Amino acid sequence: MPRLQLAQRGYRAMSIIFYAVAVVYLFIPEPPHTILCVCSGIILLFCGGVKLLSYRAGDLYCLVFEYDLACGLLLGVLGVLVLFCARLLYPFLAMGLGLLVLLDSLLTIQMSQDARAFGLEVWNEILALAIVTGALGVMLMLESSLPPLAARIAVAGALAAEGFKNQFLMKYAVGTPPGGLGQDFCDKPKTT
Repeated sequence: MPRLQLAQRGYRAMSIIFYAVAVVYLFIPEPPHTILCVCSGIILLFCGGVKLLSYRAGDLYCLVFEYDLACGLLLGVLGVLVLFCARLLYPFLAMGLGLLVLLDSLLTIQMSQDARAFGLEVWNEILALAIVTGALGVMLMLESSLPPLAARIAVAGALAAEGFKNQFLMKYAVGTPPGGLGQDFCDKPKTT
C-alpha cells in the first residue's frame, strides 16, 4: 500500500479515535486516573506514529504533512511520559491536551495560508476550522476553572473538533500525485 494511502488511513483512524474519546468522556467524565493516563499515553503514541509515517507520504500539495516529523516526535515523547509518569502528569493532562490542540491549530492556520497561496479554494474553511479548534483548545487549557458540565463539553468539543479538522484536511487538502504513487513532490529537501 502506498505511503500516502497509509497516512490518510492513519489520519482517519485518529479522527475516529478522537470522536470516540469525546463521546466516552461526555458519559464518563471522571474515569480512573490510571486508566485515563494509560489510554492517553497509547493514543499519543499512536498519533505520533501516524504523524511520523505521514511526514514523507508524498502529498502532491505538500501542505498537510509538512510539520508531522516534529509533531510526531513530540507526541511520541509525551506518550511515553504520560505512560510512565502517570501520577506526576495526571493533574496536567487537560492542560497538555489543550496545548497540543492549540499547537496543531496554529500550525493548521499557517497551513491554510500556504493553501491560499497554493490556490486551494478550501483555504478559508481550513482557517475557520483551525480557529474554532484552537479556541476549544484554549478552553480545554482552562478546564479546571470551568464548571463540571462546561469542562466536559470543552474536552469533548476540543476532541471532536480536532477529529473533524483532521478528517476535513484528508478529504480536501491532500493531493494525490498522478497515478497515486505517493511520490514526494515537495520542493523542500527532506532527509530520510
